Amino acid sequence: MVLEADVHEPKDFIKNCVTSVPVSVEILNERLWADYRWKTEAGCYVQVERKTWPEILANVDAVEDQLRRHRKNQPEARLLFVLEGMVSADSMGTYSLRETRGGGIWSRGYRSSTRISRIYSWLYNASEYVEVFQTGDYAGTCQFLVQAYKQDQKPELEHKTFQRHFKKMTFHPNPQVLMLMNMVPGLGEVRAEALIERFTTVWNVVSTSPADLMDVSGIGQSIAHTMLRRIGRPDV
Repeated sequence: MVLEADVHEPKDFIKNCVTSVPVSVEILNERLWADYRWKTEAGCYVQVERKTWPEILANVDAVEDQLRRHRKNQPEARLLFVLEGMVSADSMGTYSLRETRGGGIWSRGYRSSTRISRIYSWLYNASEYVEVFQTGDYAGTCQFLVQAYKQDQKPELEHKTFQRHFKKMTFHPNPQVLMLMNMVPGLGEVRAEALIERFTTVWNVVSTSPADLMDVSGIGQSIAHTMLRRIGRPDV
């Protein structure tokens, strides 16, 4: 198993990664994969799309469309999105930052009239459908790729962060169902689906009355009260 990079990615990939993990440069984009990929110990693919701040400031809609196509073209693969670089913002817009040759000093580079608030809103919404990570520069991106690759080569049963305390999140095509299942451990997929089908969003579920919840098949008085108490409803 190797960590693969697309041929169009920076040439520093080999220098930054080869001493830590086995790597190779392959034709990925033309074969409808993202910029990087590897196989986990269990044999599942992980693919990573890398974008810089200037790219996302220039056309965030195009980035979203590309991520959508990755999900469509490789539906069985886990998709990660890495946003690389640093930015600053003022009343005139948003600026990417670049480090001077001597290092230690940052200057403004590409400027966009796009407000930083729009990008942060987009990133938050995108995180429901793709895992979002940010790095300071390409060296940081390579460090992230190496560590993610290493973690995925460990056996599934080997200890990982949070594994002792939290049940691993499972995939569900409706993020509202997944969110509700993780807010209320033990609820189960069937009842979570029934609740979201009836109330549409998690917010509507947790803000309704126990009596309304009990109108949903599989939700009795005890479950309704337990759900609302667990999410902190003091009136129940």
